[in-house]
Amino acid sequence: WNALSTEDLMAVSSTFKDDELALVLSKMEVEKVAALVGEMEPKRGASVSRQLARIASVVPEES
Repeated sequence: WNALSTEDLMAVSSTFKDDELALVLSKMEVEKVAALVGEMEPKRGASVSRQLARIASVVPEES
């Protein structure tokens, strides 16, 4: 996904639910994620950003 253009990412991600997309984006380069979220409709961008924040705030369990 990091190799795709923002335009291609917009097309590919259009079928993903926000929570599913956030999981993928959480593994991507920050610059690519910022560019993609910046191109989204504001309501979806905000939703995906909230999901990303939720994912980032989870503390991994120690094994």
